[in-house]
Amino acid sequence: MQKQYLIIFILVIVVISFYLIKRYLSKFSQKKSENKSESLKISKEIIERDLSYHKSKSAKPMLWISMISMAMLFAGFTSAIIVSKGGNENWIHFDIPIWFYISTIVILVSSFSMHFAKKFIQKNNNKSAFNFLLITILLGLLFALSQFFVWKELVGLDVYFTGDNSTAASSFFYLIIAVHLFHLLGGIIALIVTAIKTASNKYSSKDMLGIELCAIFWHFLDILWVYLFLFFLYIL
Repeated sequence: MQKQYLIIFILVIVVISFYLIKRYLSKFSQKKSENKSESLKISKEIIERDLSYHKSKSAKPMLWISMISMAMLFAGFTSAIIVSKGGNENWIHFDIPIWFYISTIVILVSSFSMHFAKKFIQKNNNKSAFNFLLITILLGLLFALSQFFVWKELVGLDVYFTGDNSTAASSFFYLIIAVHLFHLLGGIIALIVTAIKTASNKYSSKDMLGIELCAIFWHFLDILWVYLFLFFLYIL
């Protein structure tokens, strides 16, 4: 009889021991899984942060290289104008249309609105940033429209890009405005994409690379236009 109780007691001890071991292993496995999950999460955050950092380091230099290339292109255009004027007896002077002045004011104002859009992103105020981006887009479109009015006034003054009535001065004037307008349309597309991402809250004070690149490029286009404006005032 005592032997039977002893066997039952041993069996109970074995069952309890098995239950405790199983429970311990279950908790250990769960804790290990949580630690692994947390480790993966931290690793993912580190990878995303590193990718963002390297993207920032590569994106800005690439943009600056592109802008330097564009600046050299327009420097080549203006240098060619100076050379052509010096040795061209057919060079004529013509009055710059009023829309040329208006477009300059418009693009300068757009530079301020772009600046405010970036400032509001730094304050995590995406709604106000979006509104100023819209203003910048509208001003950019108004600038593009004003260039067509410039061309229309020039045609009214019998100043043409090609043909019998064209000159080196008129051809260069049309060409440079067209090339700048082409780059500006690219800037407007970048503004639209940036505005959409801003409305979707993709940017914040900690992640604003996209709007920074857009602002740098837009300010560059503004500065480039001011340079062309002053150059044409002097040369024409």
